[in-house]
Amino acid sequence: MFLFSKTIIENTKVTIINYLRHPFVQSPMRQTMFYNDIVYVYHLSEEIDLLCELNKILKKYKISKKETDFSTENLKQKYKIPEEAFKGLEKAIEENKKNYTLANVLITTDMLTNKYKISKADKKLIKKGLKDNKNFNMDYLQSILCAYAIEPKDIAMLKDEFSQISNNTLTPFFRTKLNIKKYIRIEKMGPTKLATGIILSNEDGTKKAYFLNFYDLNLKNCRYFVKTLKEKNPKIKFLMRKPSLKVLFGSH
Repeated sequence: MFLFSKTIIENTKVTIINYLRHPFVQSPMRQTMFYNDIVYVYHLSEEIDLLCELNKILKKYKISKKETDFSTENLKQKYKIPEEAFKGLEKAIEENKKNYTLANVLITTDMLTNKYKISKADKKLIKKGLKDNKNFNMDYLQSILCAYAIEPKDIAMLKDEFSQISNNTLTPFFRTKLNIKKYIRIEKMGPTKLATGIILSNEDGTKKAYFLNFYDLNLKNCRYFVKTLKEKNPKIKFLMRKPSLKVLFGSH
């Protein structure tokens, strides 16, 4: 069906077949994920960036070149790395979580303001307010939306989006099928093609499917794929920034 990849969409699961692969990705050519197992969808480049940052922080420790489990539990137990060694990542992780949460909150707010026919002027004020750090919370948004007859299930959906900022949303990034040290060696020889890939992951990263050439599909097929995932499992979280979400789900 596609030049570099093929997807087989079934009632309970999706299969991704990557015909063109990256040498530092250790996933099999054919991967299957059940929709109920998928909790997060995010870009391959995000996982690589975070693991590269972690590699810098842990450079003085003798991490195996073949290591793929960079969870703090595994690193502490296997390599005896102290807690303070991970402090450098905390700020970057919190910033990423806020960016992902804000993007998803804004997309969901767009959808609800359209659903409840909220005026463009009010919609603009709501979104502007959310971008102010002091207003970036559910209490603020609920106080604004109380003027409208928003159904409880939609308020619950917004609360769920905000809850992600306090959850371990980046946990799956640290259990990987990437050989990050091989990636770093290859990257030194020239840029690698990362912008085309996305990852489907369960909550802790122990089950993953790497769709390496996702953005090589045309936009219609990209949107169809993510729409299908969301329809099959509405609880899936897209850990992406607002511009990417707008491309995939369309502008509101």
